[in-house]
Amino acid sequence: MNFFKHIAPLFVFTFSMSVSTHAQTLEGYVKEDSTIIMQEATRTLPPVEITSNSARGERHRLGFFCTRKPRGGFSANTGLQHAVYIKNTIGHTGIIETVYIQFTRDFWGIDIANIRVRIYAWTEDGIPGDDLLVDNLIIRPKRGSNKIDVSKHNIYFPLEGVFVAIEYMDIENRRHSIMGPTLRCTFVSPNENFTYFSYRNRNWHSFPTDWPQYTGYCNGAIGIRIRAL
Repeated sequence: MNFFKHIAPLFVFTFSMSVSTHAQTLEGYVKEDSTIIMQEATRTLPPVEITSNSARGERHRLGFFCTRKPRGGFSANTGLQHAVYIKNTIGHTGIIETVYIQFTRDFWGIDIANIRVRIYAWTEDGIPGDDLLVDNLIIRPKRGSNKIDVSKHNIYFPLEGVFVAIEYMDIENRRHSIMGPTLRCTFVSPNENFTYFSYRNRNWHSFPTDWPQYTGYCNGAIGIRIRAL
């Protein structure tokens, strides 16, 4: 034990017993007479945040997609907006790349409005908030599914989700009193209503869309594709 006489009077060494936010250790020191004293001690480790980028760049389709009957939908008129809440179900933020809108295929006997695509922030009141797509993105709709590229607008998709809306724009030389096209509806379970409407930028209202003959609520067939960040 004479070896210890040639080192400093205080000698500390640690053996880690576990890896966690609290580590149990054995700490010791050498006394003047070369006696080694050992005692147990608990040390709090600094927090370590482990993150994974495995989801970065992945594409996800979210929202409502109509895959079966009924072929019914929501009424249409100039100045009317239908907004659908797109819930974030993947737990990642992202960039919205594509908007999907499904209309009914019955375009006969009506005038077809131009459609402005709108994207709104979610609010704590559960209704559309700030306008996230400030550019006038206007499309000429077609029967069935419509796929709109919005990637150049660099719209952020937060953990709270967003509202995606369509606004019916007037056209020149209207020939019919009925305006279209009709936004298709789809039924989901559990019973949750995510579809709202507003007329000429007035207050938002939810649709009374629970139909007893179907399972779930009728929500507008609007969806998005996002690229995860």
